[in-house]
Parts: sequence; C-alpha cells; structure tokens
Amino acid sequence: MCNRIVAALLLWCAAAASAEPIGFEMITLDWPDGYQARMGEDRIHMSGPNGEQVTVLQFSLEDTATQEEAASKTDTLREYAETEMPKSASEQGATVVRELKKTNFDDRHTLYSMISQRVENDAQQYLIEYFLVGVRGGAYFSIVGNGDAMPAIATFDPVFAAVKWRE
Repeated sequence: MCNRIVAALLLWCAAAASAEPIGFEMITLDWPDGYQARMGEDRIHMSGPNGEQVTVLQFSLEDTATQEEAASKTDTLREYAETEMPKSASEQGATVVRELKKTNFDDRHTLYSMISQRVENDAQQYLIEYFLVGVRGGAYFSIVGNGDAMPAIATFDPVFAAVKWRE
C-alpha cells in the first residue's frame, strides 16, 4: 500500500509542474499553472509562481479495511477538521478571514476550508487550508503566501470546488 501511495504522490508531483490534472488515489484536481513540486518524507511540497508554499498530506486506508474501520477513520478526519483547523489560526497569532467552511459534495465527500492572515516581519501573509475528506481517506492542503488572501482564494476555491472523487 505504501508503495502505491508513494507512486501516486510521485506521479502527482510530476504533473503539478505541467498544469495538467493532478491526482491521488482518490481525488483529481485541476491545479493552477506554474507550481514546482518535490516529494518530502511524508508529504508533498510545492512552490508557486508568486512564492506560495503548498504542503499536501494524504491519508488513506488499506484496501483491506472494513466498513466499520473506514467509518471510524473518516469520523476522526472530520473531527480533526471541525475542531483542530479552527484552533490553528489563533495558535499562530493570525486573524481568521473566513471561518471554517464545510461543503458537502454528497453524503460521502466533504471539503473543509479556512482562511487566515497574519503579519510576519512587517509583511502580510495568508494561510489557506483545504481538507478533502472521503469515506476511505482525505487530503489536507496548506497554502501559505504573501499579501492579501483574496486573490489566492479566487484561484484556489474553484480548484477545490471542482474536485473529482475516485472512491
């Protein structure tokens, strides 16, 4: 299973720079142009054309997981999104620009998102968090950039709203 995840992540990294749809085992996103990706030990790191830094974590169940195990893990991911994501802004001294937003695609797939801003070294920074949760796992995206969050939101919200699920 780990080899398949690593292979999927490496394919995802290769596609990220070419602006073609990028995907994990369970999702595909039409990612914006100009991002360079590299695989970390347990995550993907991407650098955007305007200095954005994107970190991606994927969580998926083994193929042998039962429905009960899947439901329990999915509940854990949803609980994290609903309780821990809202805490992150205040813990980092940021101001929340958009409270935690929950979008149900259907009864099996949910997108959580939250946006905050802070001043660091006399410069404004934004943090956009997206967490896609499905019945067999999820993918968490952290996007950090300089300046106002609104232009970035206009870029990324449509990307995540158009996610294609493959589970």
